Amino acid sequence: MDLCGRIERLITPTVEALGFTVVRVQISGRQRPRLQVMAERRDGKAMMVDDCADISRAIAAVLEVEDPIAGA
Repeated sequence: MDLCGRIERLITPTVEALGFTVVRVQISGRQRPRLQVMAERRDGKAMMVDDCADISRAIAAVLEVEDPIAGA
């Protein structure tokens, strides 16, 4: 499984528990990799900035523990 697939598998339960669905996980950049997670609300409502912040905080905690990405 590639790194994006591994990260998606790690974060999906957390994202779903918040009421969202993971749409895509992407890593870009070689020297300074950037993780992009796309999600949508399961209730069909529009995504709000606060939704993104909630997801970001929740998956940051998971990624901090699992540490799937080498480096900072």
